[in-house]
Amino acid sequence: MADKKTFISEVTAQIRSKEAKQYVSEELGYHLEEAKKSFLQKGMAETEAEEKAIKRMGSPQEIGQQLNRVHRPRPDWYLLGLLCTVLCLGFLPLLMPGFLVPRFILSKVIIVVISAAAAFVLMKIDYRKWKRAGWLFYTVGVLFLIGIDFFSNLTINGKAYLKFGSITLDSIMVMPFFYLAYASFMNNRKCKVWHFVLLFLVPLILFGYVPNLSAAFIYSMMVFIMLWKSVFSRKTIIAIWSAAAMMLAFITAIFWHSARYYQKERILAILHPYHDTGYTSMQAKKLLTHAGWFGQSNPYDLFIAEPYTNFVFVSFTYCYGWLLAAFLVLILIMFPVRMAMTVSKVKDGYGKLLTVGAAAFFTVQFACHIGMAAGVFPMTEMSLPFISYGLAPALLNAAVIGIVLSVYRKKNLVAAGISAEKR
Repeated sequence: MADKKTFISEVTAQIRSKEAKQYVSEELGYHLEEAKKSFLQKGMAETEAEEKAIKRMGSPQEIGQQLNRVHRPRPDWYLLGLLCTVLCLGFLPLLMPGFLVPRFILSKVIIVVISAAAAFVLMKIDYRKWKRAGWLFYTVGVLFLIGIDFFSNLTINGKAYLKFGSITLDSIMVMPFFYLAYASFMNNRKCKVWHFVLLFLVPLILFGYVPNLSAAFIYSMMVFIMLWKSVFSRKTIIAIWSAAAMMLAFITAIFWHSARYYQKERILAILHPYHDTGYTSMQAKKLLTHAGWFGQSNPYDLFIAEPYTNFVFVSFTYCYGWLLAAFLVLILIMFPVRMAMTVSKVKDGYGKLLTVGAAAFFTVQFACHIGMAAGVFPMTEMSLPFISYGLAPALLNAAVIGIVLSVYRKKNLVAAGISAEKR
């Protein structure tokens, strides 16, 4: 055993990363034991079998140098570059001619700094430490929603908030907790279908009580997309999706019966954009049509509700033109594309789920916001990631991007030869 320990210590001495050292020690120990067992079965003595297994490995110095190159944690510079670019682009809506407000600029600077710091910190944390904390994240998320449901002290357009001084808590802020929770649950083979259904319905009902239909939609889409990389079989996943589609039709009928007037108005605007109820949709299409390649210089023609938040893409395109708007869309599209590329490189099932969930969370917001601006989606509260003004659109998306960056850095530290089941 002394020879085995000496060999492993000589190999790990060549490796700089502490995390990689631990991983390589476990991996080498496993392979040495497997090789030793094969020699013992051939009738060799234990000492001889161990020496033979070590000798077959080769030079510990050369192995260590090779593994140091392979397992060195590398940040995803491409995704980091996209993050920096879009954080900078987020200032442009506040710099529109006639809309420049120094107070908003200062707030945006603080928001960007906090978001960038959150992404950097999460990138440095080993995401695997959260794998066993699924119930903790889920409980925090449920308690957060219960707090908003029963202790809200602010209501805007029928939606409840918690307000503490200058800090306003929205139910959308709970999304990262459920994102981490479901990645843990769906990676656990002990999780049964009825467990999943029950876990899914509790937050969905709480979102309905707030009510926050946008958050409920993002939550549902994120969870069901994550299912594709879960431990469930493809047949089970398709059955769950089919049942969810039927449930959605049933809930839609109930919602339409009990929906408030302004909620029905926003949905009907899709079918009747030139009716009175579709004024905002009609105005959005008008501004997009007259934007031109380089935008309009007269800001006083920009009359649309919420130009910094829910309709920021419309105001952005009108003031800066389709050329810059197309560049913005391209940058935002590259986020889910890059995350999809990362999934194929990650060996860990939990890491795959985190990456897929982040891509789903980002894409649903992006697609719905653009669709809403184009008049093909209902007009709801849907932010454009990093571009809409406010802490949530930047911080929440920066947090999930930071987690994906952590997964990318550790993608080579998941044992190829020692799976979690073998361990």
